[in-house]
Amino acid sequence: MKNRVRLPMILLIILVIGIMGLIACSESTSIASIENVTWLLESYSAVNATFNGGTISGYAGCNWYSGNYELKGNNLSIKELRSTERWCGEQINKLEQEYLSALRDAESYEIEGGKLRIYCGNQSLVFSWRHNHTEWWLWLIVAAVATVGLVILFVLRKRKGTSFGQVF
Repeated sequence: MKNRVRLPMILLIILVIGIMGLIACSESTSIASIENVTWLLESYSAVNATFNGGTISGYAGCNWYSGNYELKGNNLSIKELRSTERWCGEQINKLEQEYLSALRDAESYEIEGGKLRIYCGNQSLVFSWRHNHTEWWLWLIVAAVATVGLVILFVLRKRKGTSFGQVF
């Protein structure tokens, strides 16, 4: 009897794990820290920044960059910013240099509604946090497969007039 109940129980466990994964990956706008989040620049979504343990790193549209940062309350300073030196055309490289220059001028920041705003002298950079949609879709697929499996077992049970354990 134990062997006959395994498949429905395994599918039920997979369904529960899939639902728990969906809940854990659900999008939230309650980001409270600048750190350990990948931030996407809203005006040019290919550009991103990650702040982690005193190091900022990211992609500037053509080149990768990194540097050091310091936080004191909401004050932010970025120092020793360096990047790779790939040429991607005059226009892209100009935008990239403007972005990196703004980062070097960072003075303060605020996080509100899932957005990071870095104030850099007369301008500001606005970022949204990056949610890993791939993980979300994987959990959805896991939950869907388990649900379909349980529905098939239920239909077979009804047709044969047997319990789950007697279907297989």
